[in-house]
Amino acid sequence: MTPGPHRSWIELVARLGYLARGLVFVIVGLLAAMASIGARSRPADSKDALRAVLNQPFGEALLAALAAGLACFAAWRLVQAISNVEHPGFDASTLARRAVALGAALFYLGFAWVALAMLLGSDGNRSGDQAAREWTAWLLAQPFGRWMVAAIGVVFLVTSVGAVLKAVRGHFERHLDLGEEKRRVVGTLGVAGFLSRAFVFATIGLFLLFAALNSRSSQAKGFAGALAVIEQQSYGPALLAITAAGLIAFGLYGIAEAAYRRINEA
Repeated sequence: MTPGPHRSWIELVARLGYLARGLVFVIVGLLAAMASIGARSRPADSKDALRAVLNQPFGEALLAALAAGLACFAAWRLVQAISNVEHPGFDASTLARRAVALGAALFYLGFAWVALAMLLGSDGNRSGDQAAREWTAWLLAQPFGRWMVAAIGVVFLVTSVGAVLKAVRGHFERHLDLGEEKRRVVGTLGVAGFLSRAFVFATIGLFLLFAALNSRSSQAKGFAGALAVIEQQSYGPALLAITAAGLIAFGLYGIAEAAYRRINEA
């Protein structure tokens, strides 16, 4: 049966979204790799990736396209949260998946807005780490603020555990329409990518728990801050290089998803 116009639009939006997210992770991974060999003074986060795009020839057009793609990914995750056709039912795990999809939709909508703000010149050059500390400070000043910060830290830790389980079980491959040889290559990229993301997310989560425990917003870390912590450990440059390779792998896996993922929607 030929897909209807509605389904065709949803599929296009989803594929553009996976492509945009994949490209961002590739750029973040490349910048982290440069930091691991001393070609950059510090690791980068997603905002640095957007700035790197903006600084290229035709950067404004490229960043506008990337912002549109990130908005597409937000829209697709919202569709997943509402329709939930990939995980039917209303059990606890299914509702948790819907909640994760909704959270991702809100995050990538905000990310698309950051890209748009850069295009309009109103970014303010605030880093992801600064934003993380400011939000943590604001939350700590609220009633039950330490508990809220701790809860966010736990969410990051649970997300990292979920990424490890995805990597170990390989369930993500079920959504890929690939032959055996390509499936092995893309599956390897996915495993490396999910493990690397889990490592970074666990680091962010742990430092949020430290910030909650000590009521100190300065201990909160963003993505770049988590990579910097990794770099400061014993054999840090090697660890950062491995993490960077994993982030690039996740980006390439996302680009493969844009091409080969089966898109289901209600």
